[in-house]
Amino acid sequence: MAEEEAKDNEQQPDQKSNSANVTPVDNSVPNYEAPKTPEKPRKKKKAITVKVIQEKTNQPTIANVISAISAAISFGLGVLTLWLYFQAKEATKLTGDALRHQIAKDRADSINTANKDTADAIANRAKYTRDSDFISKQKAGIDSQIVAVQQTQRDFNISNEPYLQVIQVKLDTFIEGKPIHVSCGFENLGGYPVKVDSSKTVISVRMFNPGFDHKIKISDYSTDIINLYVTRGYPQGYTIESDYPLSKSSYLAVIYDKYYVWLTGKIIYHNIINKESKIYTFAMKIKPNMTARFVVNDNVKNN
Repeated sequence: MAEEEAKDNEQQPDQKSNSANVTPVDNSVPNYEAPKTPEKPRKKKKAITVKVIQEKTNQPTIANVISAISAAISFGLGVLTLWLYFQAKEATKLTGDALRHQIAKDRADSINTANKDTADAIANRAKYTRDSDFISKQKAGIDSQIVAVQQTQRDFNISNEPYLQVIQVKLDTFIEGKPIHVSCGFENLGGYPVKVDSSKTVISVRMFNPGFDHKIKISDYSTDIINLYVTRGYPQGYTIESDYPLSKSSYLAVIYDKYYVWLTGKIIYHNIINKESKIYTFAMKIKPNMTARFVVNDNVKNN
């Protein structure tokens, strides 16, 4: 076989050289064909081809190395992926267990909180009821105390409210031909002191009460006690004089008939504590050697 291959190899260069020595065909010349060199029949190179292939398959290539490395990496990644899958599954299981435990705990805490809230609410309602009852009782007690204080204040105001009154009325001078003189005093019957704002007092001889408003129009009047303070226990006294001399007929009418000397007055004063203004009106009939008697004796508010 080796000798035959050597011969063949020797013949092949000759064939190539022969092919190289062929004169090129001039295609411009019509109907001229170049001569063909006869070729020797070749032997089949089946064994040689097989041997070459076998030699090539026995040598490792870069592609095979890369393929082997890729397969190893793929296998490693597959193992790693599988391990990560089991780890994730275990972690998911643990997370689920922890979540279920937390949910159960939260539910229990919620129930406990609800129960505690319910108990607290019941306790708070009970406390609120007790506090409300206590506050209501306290308020009722305070209201009662307020009413009592107000009543006490009213009673105190009533008991101390000022009331003026004429006292110690005396007919000092009752002589024909001379003015009539009457002395008297003004007393405060209440506890609050007062101040006199105005005073109008007249003397007349009449059978009946002449009325203050009528007499004031036709007679002079006295204003001796204006701006005086009148307090309990300290009366203010003064003398009132008629504006004309006593006539004989008036004198005889008083002594022997049913005529009287009338002392009529109107005093306006105010309470210096609460500034309330009042009017005191009075009318008294007097005879010599007789006690004076009230016909009018009123204290009213000055509206």
